[in-house]
Amino acid sequence: MPKLKKPEHMLQLLQHFIKHSNQIKQIHSLLTTSGPLLLTSQWINTLLYNTLIRAYLNISQPQTALNLFTHMLFHRAQPNSHTFPSLSKAAVYFPPCLASYIGKNLHSQVLRRGVLGDPYVCTSFIGLYSHAGELGCARKVFDEIPEPCVVSYNAMLDACGKNGDMGLGFLMFSHMTYRDVYSWTSMIHGYMKNGCSEVAAKFFEKMMVHEDVKRGLLKPNEATFVSILSSFTFLDVDVALYLGKQVHAYMVKNEELSVFMTTALIAFYGKMGCLVYASKVFDAMVRRRFALGML
Repeated sequence: MPKLKKPEHMLQLLQHFIKHSNQIKQIHSLLTTSGPLLLTSQWINTLLYNTLIRAYLNISQPQTALNLFTHMLFHRAQPNSHTFPSLSKAAVYFPPCLASYIGKNLHSQVLRRGVLGDPYVCTSFIGLYSHAGELGCARKVFDEIPEPCVVSYNAMLDACGKNGDMGLGFLMFSHMTYRDVYSWTSMIHGYMKNGCSEVAAKFFEKMMVHEDVKRGLLKPNEATFVSILSSFTFLDVDVALYLGKQVHAYMVKNEELSVFMTTALIAFYGKMGCLVYASKVFDAMVRRRFALGML
């Protein structure tokens, strides 16, 4: 790769190769050896660091992404609202205790830079604190969002499910003026994860009779089906089979079954002791993949 003279060219290369490990490292090396050029434009300097941080996150090198933030501060490049969501996602790669420590240090930087009002920054910190087991901190960040959007609410629903507070999750869900499929799925998965499979089943039933589903504005997705089938396995066998077969029929009628959905059906029927049904689902999957030339 030739040595480039302008930071703008390096930025273009980074954006082009943002998911290519070898090229990212080569461009990073060029940036390191051409450091003085970066000081010619503060805006370009910040954008280069933001892009490089995101690039290392894309290739699953969170430690390098966090190290770059340290270099960014050392070289007086100003972090902005585009810097911190990537850093928050990088912190989630680490164990909860360490993620909490990293998160609180990043949070102090966010407050110092005055970008906490950005909804994307806030939502990223909700996810970080959720991973760290700091539901109270996640709730505090959420409460500081002036007008939370559905994405922010969904992040809190997911946090409640992961941290075992479905009471707060239900309260959040009730306050939403608009709910998408991720909102419903987060509640279903949260109840299932916390041993409330009957409530998860009722939530799914409530979703399926919702006006948005009837009008075609909302429909369960792959994650919804996987979560609800997992929930059914904890119910009485007869009830579970009745509900599971209904869901199976809906999936066949309305969806193109993915590998994950088919696997969830096989697992469901297997746990229910219905090996004949499990085998039929498996055979149908094999025949379909063979017909598509995938086997």
